[in-house]
Order: sequence, then structure tokens, then C-alpha cells
Amino acid sequence: MRRIELPVRSPFDFEATVRLLEFPVSGAIETYTRIIDLAGSPHLLEFQSAGGRARPRLKIGLEPVGKEGAERRDPFAAAERITHHVFSLDHDVRSFQRQIANDPLLRALEKAHRGLRIARWPTLFEALTTSILSQQISTKVAMVLKRRLIERFGRRFHLRGREYVAFPQPSTIARASPEALRALGIARTKALSIIETARAIESGQLDADELSRRDNAAIIARLTEL
Repeated sequence: MRRIELPVRSPFDFEATVRLLEFPVSGAIETYTRIIDLAGSPHLLEFQSAGGRARPRLKIGLEPVGKEGAERRDPFAAAERITHHVFSLDHDVRSFQRQIANDPLLRALEKAHRGLRIARWPTLFEALTTSILSQQISTKVAMVLKRRLIERFGRRFHLRGREYVAFPQPSTIARASPEALRALGIARTKALSIIETARAIESGQLDADELSRRDNAAIIARLTEL
């Protein structure tokens, strides 16, 4: 496994941020692993904290997996972009601290959770699917449903005697029936919304870069159509 290190703006609490990504989880978190497509092929990404609170750094391990893993292009540039996105490394936390300096409630909350970043999912499809699953139910139940979806439809890879399951691709869910998602305990309306979202992304009608150029009202209108 090849490794690099990225500098991170202080404060940064790796464990607290990963807890949001892995919710619910118990015990200490030293490593966060994901199978993510980089430059057209699946890779195992392994994240670890380094450097301490004063000068935090993030270690990234990268290894191709599966038959598609013989990547001709260097995937590290894509890995850095994904890492900055997932852990919100570009966010200026100190600027936020200055903005809330005169608000006693927000200031107390920031102090209690100092270093926590806005944890984000690596793809638009996973982000929207997680959002749909989380509507009107507890986060814990939503994450159970998400895990079932991954186990049922995710691609499986074996590396060094361990199995990894990737989040399902839009193309896979686009071909699934609502009944198949309902069998996992997902409400019918949510199942239909997830399938329609997968189809829109697979067809190119819904694109992360295109959405990023719209304002909130336009994004809400587009997503509500699904």
C-alpha cells in the first residue's frame, strides 16, 4: 500500500469526524477505510490521523483492488481531492470561531466539539441516498438501512484476507426493483426516490459539478422532482 500525508488546518479531531461517517460506532477509531473509485478503477483508501492536535496531519494509504485495479494513471491526485472533500480539509475552522465569538451558545458547542469537521460522503449518489434514508427516522435506524443496502448491492473485494464492500454504484440501483429495496426495510417512497436518483445520475441528468453551480432554490427544485 502506497502512502502519503496531508497537512490539516488545526483544530482537527479525526476520531470525532469519522464517528459521523461510521455512525453508530463504539470504541476508539484509529483507521477509516473505504473502497472508492479513483480515475476509473476501485481503490482501497485507508485514513489515519498523525501529527497531534497542534500540527495535525492525515495519512492516506492507497491500494488498487479487484480486476479493475490495474490503474495506468497515478490516482493520488484523485485521492487528495476525495480526502479534502470527505474531511472538509479546506474549511477555515478558525474563521468560524471568530464568527461565533459573541454567541455564548454556539461558542460553547464549538468548544465541546472542537476539531470536528463537516464529514461528507465521497459521491453525490451516496450523499443523496444517505439523506433520503435519514428523513423522518433516527440516524441510527437510517445507518442500519444503509448498511443493508451496501451488503445487498455493493461490490465485494478481497484484499490480504479481508473482505471490503463498496457503496453501490448508481448503475446497480438504477436496475433494482422497489420491492428489492423494500425487502431491506426501506419505505416504498424512499425506495422509489433512491432508484430515481440513481437513474438520474447514471443517465447524466443529475451531476455534482452541475449542481454546485446552482443556488439553493434551484437545487431544491431539481431534487424535489425525484
